[in-house]
This record gives sequence, C-alpha cells and structure tokens, in this order.
Amino acid sequence: MDAALYEHAPANVTVLYAIRVPTGPEQTVRYDDGSGDELSVPLGTTAFVSGKTIFDILPRELKNLAVRCRARSAPHAFEWMRTARAVSTGLGLESEGLEKPLEELSEWEEAKVKTYPFVSLTMPP
Repeated sequence: MDAALYEHAPANVTVLYAIRVPTGPEQTVRYDDGSGDELSVPLGTTAFVSGKTIFDILPRELKNLAVRCRARSAPHAFEWMRTARAVSTGLGLESEGLEKPLEELSEWEEAKVKTYPFVSLTMPP
C-alpha cells in the first residue's frame, strides 16, 4: 500500500489513472527470487500484487505468524524514508539506518501514528 497513514486511514480501493505515460523502449523486470524469470514491460508500468494470493501460498506457520503481526507506520512516512533505499522488489526499504530520525521529522503526535494488522480477516464496511 502506498499511503502515508499518519493521521489518515488507508483507502479501501486504489485507482491509478495516467493521462500520459512515458514513451521509449520497454524495461525488463527481473524477479529477485532466484528463478531467473524476466518480464518485458512498457515504461511507466506499476506492479500490483494480490495480498490474498500471497497469503494463500504461505506455509501454515507463516500464515499463523501473519495473522498475529501488526505494522506501525512512521509519522510522516515519506519524509522519514526519503533518503532510504528500496529493496530490489520495490516493496520495502533496506534497513541501513538511512531513514530520517523521528526527532528530526516535522511536528507529529504519537496518538496520530497508525498501527494495522498484516492480515485482515474481515472486509471493511
């Protein structure tokens, strides 16, 4: 989910609409899972994944862990991670200590920092 989550709940739906997309040669996506799989995609492509599919393929012990885990967002997350590097999949950050220290972020309140479960077993209203 690409959302700041500080003071705001995540959206129930994500929509991406492009008026113009980059032109040029296609990019090659290389899967970083050791498979050697590659996929040719046009510039401007955005990857979406199915959380349900990911959960379904987890082994039982990881499913048990996932339903008990929670994630706490950083206050002003995009400001916090601006100088950090993404992992090769683009779905997370490298843990290299490059994030901005919390005490140096724009003013924030602990009560507005959100914590969410990794897995929601119910549909939102």
